[in-house]
Amino acid sequence: ISNLKISNSKLETELRTAREKHHKTSVALEKYKQQTEKKLQNDKEEIFRVTADRDSVRYEYEKLKSEMRGIDKNFFDEIEDLKYALQESAKLNKIYEKTLQSVCRKHKVDYQEALLSVVSKCRKSGQDKGS
Repeated sequence: ISNLKISNSKLETELRTAREKHHKTSVALEKYKQQTEKKLQNDKEEIFRVTADRDSVRYEYEKLKSEMRGIDKNFFDEIEDLKYALQESAKLNKIYEKTLQSVCRKHKVDYQEALLSVVSKCRKSGQDKGS
């Protein structure tokens, strides 16, 4: 009987230990399950946002692609020609400015006043043409 009591006591201790281990495992499993469900929900929300962004970008892409169909190669050539003409015009403007400054110095005329006078006359001339 004594051996049975000792054996029974060992088995009860093992059972208690197994139950505690099972409880800890169950708690850990439940916590992991909750974390996983939360992460899954966050991932679903992120997928929804990314999908919406992708669809928006795809729409913009298709819209731009459609607009680009109307532009031929000559359009870009014309843009390059305009850029070159603008650069040349800027160079000429600098030369004209230096020339005007030189003429103003030679004739003892204030450069700023002369420049303002020319700009004012150009504006009036442009307004007269528009009327």
